[in-house]
Amino acid sequence: MNFANIFDFIFLSRFSVPLLLTPRYQHLGKAGSQPYIHALEQITRRAKIEALDRSIESLNLGLKDLIEETSKYRQP
Repeated sequence: MNFANIFDFIFLSRFSVPLLLTPRYQHLGKAGSQPYIHALEQITRRAKIEALDRSIESLNLGLKDLIEETSKYRQP
């Protein structure tokens, strides 16, 4: 864990400020600038992708359970 990560952890856990205010994200530029907006869009897309991944995993687990349950009632 490097100094920036430690600073982010301490700063965020003690003061509960938005993540984009920490030194780790200063490269984003000022709020409203093109790089800032682009970065926020990337963060939003990543969050949506992760949510879809979790949904797919839940559906796969449900399908697995359903297959196991139906196999119990199949006649040999």
